[in-house]
Amino acid sequence: MWEIIFKFLALSFVAFTSIGLINPKWIRDKKTGKIPKRSEIAAGGILLAIISMGLANYLTAKVEPNDPNVPQKANPKVVASQAKDDEIEPWLKTESIVTFPKGGIACLNEEDLKQTMLLGLSGHETKMNSYFDPSNEDGPRCIMLSHSKRYKVIDAQANSHDIPDALILEIVGEDVNAADKGAFTLTLDKSMVHVENN
Repeated sequence: MWEIIFKFLALSFVAFTSIGLINPKWIRDKKTGKIPKRSEIAAGGILLAIISMGLANYLTAKVEPNDPNVPQKANPKVVASQAKDDEIEPWLKTESIVTFPKGGIACLNEEDLKQTMLLGLSGHETKMNSYFDPSNEDGPRCIMLSHSKRYKVIDAQANSHDIPDALILEIVGEDVNAADKGAFTLTLDKSMVHVENN
């Protein structure tokens, strides 16, 4: 379900970009009347389309379709061997100290991360901002990552063979020595995270 929504959003962003490049006046700001530059339209539209497709591929990789040809009682050794072959080794190791040069979003769980990105991509800014509201009873569920702060990676998951550089990272502050759970963030390529030399 979610992967279909993200693929639709990606196609919508491509169509929006094409329309804007043909005639930027069609997407002028209604409040200010400002007409965006073609370069801004192309960069923004392509970036949003790439993010949407990355999320769609990530979600598709998480779904395991039921194959009617597979017998009900499979050999556990064969299943384990196939699962091992399908695993993608993350390029980033746990316990690495990293920074996020472009900033980013980190949430207390993967579901909140997915929801904030979906709301942001679909233009629901007010709903998305509720995830960052510090006045919530338990505090904000998501935070904006500082480009100048260092973080420690306590887990890294690669889920898509199509985008091997895309990772779901679980992070804590650099100085945290003991934690069973951190915050989750998504990186689509290696340019979004920088590994620091300890």
